[in-house]
Amino acid sequence: MKEKTILAITLACLSLFGFRGMLPKLSTSAIVGFFTISGLIGCCYHFLQSRNKRRIGALAMSNGWLSPSEIKQIRYCQKDYGYKFGKIAVRRNYLTSEQVALILEIQLSMA
Repeated sequence: MKEKTILAITLACLSLFGFRGMLPKLSTSAIVGFFTISGLIGCCYHFLQSRNKRRIGALAMSNGWLSPSEIKQIRYCQKDYGYKFGKIAVRRNYLTSEQVALILEIQLSMA
């Protein structure tokens, strides 16, 4: 994915700064079309990946660490105060910081 990003940035810089001799003989509309299609593909990929990512509350509940009512209370606090889910869970002594770290590792491995 990083290679695609680097290529896109390189092509954008080349087209913006007028180094047309270094690019293949493509029209401006072809370059714009390429970036549009690339952007749509990237958005679709991100959307599909984010759907596979489970929420921290669901992961904690599947491990038996939180009940649905505790998750509901944490969600209310999130809306009221804007803190992260894990921070509220630790402050309310629902989870330990080690449990939150483990859940975040699991969540990152799913991405």
